[in-house]
Amino acid sequence: MGFDDLARHMAARDKRTLSTGSADEIVVDAAKANRRMARSRDLILGPLLIVGGIVGCVFVFLLYKDALFPTPNRLRPPDTTRPLPLGLAVAALIMLGVGARQTIRGLRGRSS
Repeated sequence: MGFDDLARHMAARDKRTLSTGSADEIVVDAAKANRRMARSRDLILGPLLIVGGIVGCVFVFLLYKDALFPTPNRLRPPDTTRPLPLGLAVAALIMLGVGARQTIRGLRGRSS
């Protein structure tokens, strides 16, 4: 509501804006531009989060594989007291979920 009032005020105040359209048209154009920018942001952020989530999941998989099935390495002493990164696994899965949601939202907005 505040944006509508501000657009009407600016349209009434600026003579150049009055020549291009009414305040309602400016509000509609601004809403379209906002939706277009949100779709672009979703289509950029979504795949980045998906890639980050996949990289995180692979990293966590390698850490769990090494912790559960250690391979003998004469250069490194055996260390069984390392805590497993459960928070990293949860963060990677959340990144995958949010990235998929953002990508789907961006693609859905693009088609309509």
